[in-house]
Amino acid sequence: MNILSDFRGVNYLVTQEEMRAFASLLATGGPIGRQAIVVSTTLGLGLARMFELTAASSYYVWDKAKVFTDMDEAERWIMAAD
Repeated sequence: MNILSDFRGVNYLVTQEEMRAFASLLATGGPIGRQAIVVSTTLGLGLARMFELTAASSYYVWDKAKVFTDMDEAERWIMAAD
């Protein structure tokens, strides 16, 4: 299953522990597929990249996560998945 997460306009700051917990929760079900994370701010981009690195370094199921600032580009990437 591929996941597209739209975090544009979100004003919530997450802690590193919350990032780890979320990555762990989704990893319990096995392979996920592609995960596109869409953000619209510089802070969101930084947090999403931090999540991407945290998740991928801890759980193999997150090895296909990618951060985007453009929804159309994210959708094209998700739709091109094998």
